[in-house]
Amino acid sequence: MKLFLKFIGYFLLAILLVILGGVAYYFFSDNENRAPISVIPESAVLIVETENVSELLNELTQSTYWSSIIEGNALKEAKEGLVSFDEQLKEHKWLMPVLRNQKVAFALHQVSQSKSDFMLVVDVKKYANLNLIPKISSAFKLPVSKHLVDSVQMYTLTLPQLKETVHLTTIDNLLIGSSSYQLLEKTIKERNHNHIESTPLKNQVYSVFTKGQINVYTSTGKLQEAFFKDANSQYLKGIAFTALGGNFSETSIDLHGYSSCNDSISSPFIPLLKSQTGNREAEKVIPSSALFYLNFNVADFNKFYDDFLVQYSGIDPVGYATYMGGMKITESFLGISMHEDFFSWMSGEIAMAKLKPVSNAREYDFIVAIKANEIETAHEKLDEISKKIKNRTSVKFKKLDYKNHEINYLNIRGFFKVIMGNFFVNREKPYYTIVDDYVIFSNSSDMLIQVIDSYLVGNTLERNQSFKSFNQLLKPESHISAYLNMHKLYEHLYYYGSAKERREIKDYKDLLQKIGLVGLQMYPDNNLLRTQLITKMDTSEKISQELELIALSAEEIVVDEFKTLDFKIDLGDEFVDYTGDLDYYLTHPQRVQDSVLIHEGELDEGELEGLWRTYFYSGNIKSTVNYEDGEIDGTAIFYFDNEDHVIRAEMELEEDVIDGEYKEFYVNGNIKANIEFRDGQRWGDALYYYRNGKLKIDGQFKKGKRSGNWKYYSTSGELLKKENW
Repeated sequence: MKLFLKFIGYFLLAILLVILGGVAYYFFSDNENRAPISVIPESAVLIVETENVSELLNELTQSTYWSSIIEGNALKEAKEGLVSFDEQLKEHKWLMPVLRNQKVAFALHQVSQSKSDFMLVVDVKKYANLNLIPKISSAFKLPVSKHLVDSVQMYTLTLPQLKETVHLTTIDNLLIGSSSYQLLEKTIKERNHNHIESTPLKNQVYSVFTKGQINVYTSTGKLQEAFFKDANSQYLKGIAFTALGGNFSETSIDLHGYSSCNDSISSPFIPLLKSQTGNREAEKVIPSSALFYLNFNVADFNKFYDDFLVQYSGIDPVGYATYMGGMKITESFLGISMHEDFFSWMSGEIAMAKLKPVSNAREYDFIVAIKANEIETAHEKLDEISKKIKNRTSVKFKKLDYKNHEINYLNIRGFFKVIMGNFFVNREKPYYTIVDDYVIFSNSSDMLIQVIDSYLVGNTLERNQSFKSFNQLLKPESHISAYLNMHKLYEHLYYYGSAKERREIKDYKDLLQKIGLVGLQMYPDNNLLRTQLITKMDTSEKISQELELIALSAEEIVVDEFKTLDFKIDLGDEFVDYTGDLDYYLTHPQRVQDSVLIHEGELDEGELEGLWRTYFYSGNIKSTVNYEDGEIDGTAIFYFDNEDHVIRAEMELEEDVIDGEYKEFYVNGNIKANIEFRDGQRWGDALYYYRNGKLKIDGQFKKGKRSGNWKYYSTSGELLKKENW
């Protein structure tokens, strides 16, 4: 947050520098022509360049992002300075024409271990000595001083409104400014060294990528050192240099370019360049509630894995030795082969996702989906591993049956570390289940329940309209694809933040939601990694969130409670030969001195026959069920525990199986669902309703799965979405 606020402050400094550059262009003559990025020191972490700053500023100020910055609280610390600049520009109208058509480069530098600063370079094309700076400082009433550095004059302006100083100089056709004296001093001393073309790897990328309205250059290693100090830098240093160019529009940013791999050091990106891309399909099992989705994909996983091990041994020899040692210990102890029993069935697609927070989720819960070549083989191999764990350890193997899916638990400490090395050093003891062609692992069984629930109702990224629209901007085949939903990211940061962090993040809510969706892709192209970065405002997200809740409501009915026949009366062996009417009493659980009527009906030689009533301990009716020869046959009605005898559910059964119409109701008496069943499966029309009686969902089932056209409505009756199954 502080870095962003500092950026806003320096954005105002950038305005001043552009004005000064424009004045120099307006008044003075020709000289040597340098590109703005040519003088930026090699210490730059990130460089943003535009060929036409006035055009870019026009796009920015017309965008939806700008209104969030200006009107929201995110800019509150810099608003006073912004107002001051605006007033000065209105007073000195002669400055406005000179802002047109200038090349500008904006650079972020790490000037010390704990401090970052910004630098701006403006191509003024024509210039004279900076005697004009005292004139400008006088016009803006800004104190100015000067210093000589390596025979080049440097000026310092004080900005009282921001309580900051800015240092200025010119080199040939370039006007350069920074808030850091040391950074500008370094720039002057290294002015004859073009760092952007200083290495073959940088020059290789810079020479092939297409410039756009806005261009971005970065060194991944420096970026990691500046902002992600806790990350493992050995893996990131494989990307030497990235150059992206593209356009900034009212609602999106679209950047395309290339990244070079440093083949002089071991890197996980080297095997990527050698691998063919695979099809990205995990969206069909990843819930649409994902705030972050990372997809890694190669056509041949085992070939990639062998190449990766070679690189891993060079990246981190100690980690590699630990990894291989742990692998051998696990294989020897359990009597398995990780290659045969695990890696052999992997297709090459691995997806990782973080879901938005729910009441039972933890901050670091996650899911990993691995696609199988043959899902039955994967199932068999994992079952074998589970059995061997059970046989060779004292571990109690846990299994949960949930909606026809098994959720299993592999109680192996450091399982992901054994499989994937230090990438998953903190991801321990996974649960897993099988959905479609994917084995899905998680450190939380609740996450897998979310995955299953979402998959069953089709509430996945693949069917999410917001993601589908955004996904059209990305390639279906790529090595690395990342997707970030800023709406859900805000929910995550707010949900898990401290009171102080929540107050801070609220200032950025509107801006984050305006940014909307962010996507990144990388895939091989001419021995480089083609790189794409996209942001797109998403106005459908709120509707999508509403649709998520609506779609999930199709699974929130209680029919599964009745399909298990847990309600069926069991009188034990006491009345096996009894014929006649029977009142069956049980002792009240709280009032042990009282016996309470629980069942009443008729027995025929010990078999339930005709209408049977069941009661709550409160005495209210619980159900009325028809039996024939001990099996449920006919209408069964279930009630809420209240004195008004409000019906909870009503259904038709034949020989203990739901067959026919199933109805479910709210406690206010309004219908909640009306679904056709055939032989115990949902089969036919399915209607779901809001508590107020309005239609919520109109759909159909076939053999227990969604089929045909489905329509979703708002509480007011507005049609929100149509989809075909």
